[in-house]
Amino acid sequence: MKKLDVLRQEIDGIDEQMLQLLKQRLVVVKKIGIWKKQNNEPALDKQRWSQVLKSRLQLARRLKIDETLIKKMFGLIHEEALRIEK
Repeated sequence: MKKLDVLRQEIDGIDEQMLQLLKQRLVVVKKIGIWKKQNNEPALDKQRWSQVLKSRLQLARRLKIDETLIKKMFGLIHEEALRIEK
């Protein structure tokens, strides 16, 4: 097998793990949405979102991951979370 094929298989495995983790996160988001509805809480908690984004950007800096990528990625994840919670 060519080196490029091996590396691509490695990426495929990592992508699968990422998607499995995203699925787990969305399951928890659903539970949070149910709790918020039962307790008359709004889907959007601006303070919590600000804390989450700040901490993820700090982690990205430590890991030397482009902050713009993390902002976009977590922005999309947050939009989906809000959709699920509503």
